[in-house]
Amino acid sequence: MASNKFIKILVFFLLLTLYGSLLIYKIELPSGDDMARHLKNGELILRGDFRIIYSNLYTYTEPEHPFVNHNWLFAVMAHLFYLGIGWAGLVIFKTIVFLAAFCLVFAIAVRKSNFWLASVLSLPTIMILMARTILRPEMMSFLFIAISLYLLADLNEHPQSKRIFWLIPVQLIWVNMHLFFIVGIALVGGFLIEKFIKDYKNFRKNQLTKKLAFLLLALIAVSLINPNGLEGALYPVNIFNNYGINVLENYPPSYFLKSSPPLDNIPIRFFQWAAVILAVSFLINRRAMPIFYFLAAAATAMGGFMMFRLLSFFGLVFLPAASSNLKNIFIWLKNKFKKSILGDNLERISIITFIIFICYLIFLGNTGSLLNYKKLGLGLTANSNQAANFFIEQDLQGPIFNDFDSGSYLIYRLYPRWKVFVDNRPEAHSATFLSETYMSALSSEDGWQNIDAQYGFNTIFLYMYSRNGHMRSFTINRIYDPNWRLVYANSYNLILVRNNIENKKVIDEFEITPENVQIKLEGLSRSQNYDDQVAAADIYNLLGRFDLGREKLYSVAQKWPEKGKIWLVLGYLELEKNPVMATAHFERAISSGYKTPEAYASLGTSYKRIGEDEKAEEAFGTVLKIDPSYFDSK
Repeated sequence: MASNKFIKILVFFLLLTLYGSLLIYKIELPSGDDMARHLKNGELILRGDFRIIYSNLYTYTEPEHPFVNHNWLFAVMAHLFYLGIGWAGLVIFKTIVFLAAFCLVFAIAVRKSNFWLASVLSLPTIMILMARTILRPEMMSFLFIAISLYLLADLNEHPQSKRIFWLIPVQLIWVNMHLFFIVGIALVGGFLIEKFIKDYKNFRKNQLTKKLAFLLLALIAVSLINPNGLEGALYPVNIFNNYGINVLENYPPSYFLKSSPPLDNIPIRFFQWAAVILAVSFLINRRAMPIFYFLAAAATAMGGFMMFRLLSFFGLVFLPAASSNLKNIFIWLKNKFKKSILGDNLERISIITFIIFICYLIFLGNTGSLLNYKKLGLGLTANSNQAANFFIEQDLQGPIFNDFDSGSYLIYRLYPRWKVFVDNRPEAHSATFLSETYMSALSSEDGWQNIDAQYGFNTIFLYMYSRNGHMRSFTINRIYDPNWRLVYANSYNLILVRNNIENKKVIDEFEITPENVQIKLEGLSRSQNYDDQVAAADIYNLLGRFDLGREKLYSVAQKWPEKGKIWLVLGYLELEKNPVMATAHFERAISSGYKTPEAYASLGTSYKRIGEDEKAEEAFGTVLKIDPSYFDSK
């Protein structure tokens, strides 16, 4: 008995270690991370400046644009924690919150089935939860949803218990921390619907339904207790608004399956498989179907298929729901195994194999193999503050033109001395401003000239790897624009200043040109960090030094041959002059895991160039299998 208990503790510890290994990674402030802005929000509120709750305080372009700050309380909490434990402590706090949410749904799953079934189903659950592991207010919704599910499960077992009323203060906190507070109301409403369907004749007389009805009304009433009242309570419907700019996390998972390499899409694939498994489990268990979990699963699955940002919430429902539905099948299989020739030995072998498999996944998590592009560790990445430090130390002046991704970073480091052109919250601006002003500046030279004349920019601050399709051409245009001079570059950001007498000192000392770029980027180029060296190659190419860029990329490819994107970029560089070499690079990119429509289309093009028509058609056929509309959109 003691041995069995120890094994269960070990397995549960390994599951937590696995999930934890996917949560502990460094924060990259310049890469559009919202947390920087949340800390500034908390700082201002604690100083007694409440304007940020109602207005677009940080921008000089639309300072009067009405704004509902639905996570002000999270900002206050995060800033207080930051003062005490710093960035490293915030990463640990995030990890604790996500692990606590997992522990609660795991406990429900065990109560509804047994430890081993819950443990097995925890693996796909963790892979789904891996989709959203960022330090941001959303993590509190994970915790509050788990608390709601746990207290509702407890109420089902103990109808007389008053613990369920803890959801009222939870809702009060939730409505001021994250817009998904509406889920708390929906969960109680779904639980009430289940009670009505099961006992509609006695629905009004049932004490439990009266308790739930009161709780539902209380949660709705409490949701009005926020700085924006009814407007704040109704704010979640705005998630479907047209912001005037593409919000990547609001795209459906199908978009990422078409555009990203398979390693990036692990959570999406597990979500799809888990949705099918759960649907089948409801069919198998249809006579004793848990209506509440069916409603919750249907809602979260639908949300997950509609928006990537909603995908992980399905995992919180999947674990207890699938455990409940598959309990009898699991018991039947377990008894079958016991009656087999191996008997108890088969059970031991299965447990040992399961433990080894979890350890293997932990190894992948700790080596970063499951966390593409993330840097393991605590606190900030090494270069997170460098660009802002340069801006401050060299006393650069505004007005600043910045891209959308840089908004939060600049707010955190430069406000109140300087305001930004665009915040990185789409809801903080009008759709007209984002589509007709911001996007026009990026996509059209005439648009840029008009907006530059209107605002008189002195500094341009850009995130190098923005996923905005116009950013690359805009950056090149500015670098070759005689009115601007590139004075700073690192693995995240580029800073340009207007070519005028006021900036002459900075330009004379720091300007980066095609002639001196090798000297200016010596530190970046000689770094042993993959991202630094890739950034150096990118900047060489931006400045027209393709000789240096090609040399650096080949050097990077030798050190990190497993990075598929490097081979793809090398293929582009060689395609015109050496299509045979380009073909080899595209093949290497695909074999390294970069199996995207873009990679296969490039391979098909290179095959065409060297006369391999049959292979070209095969590559183009693969493109259409992944994304049937790929060539239509080009």
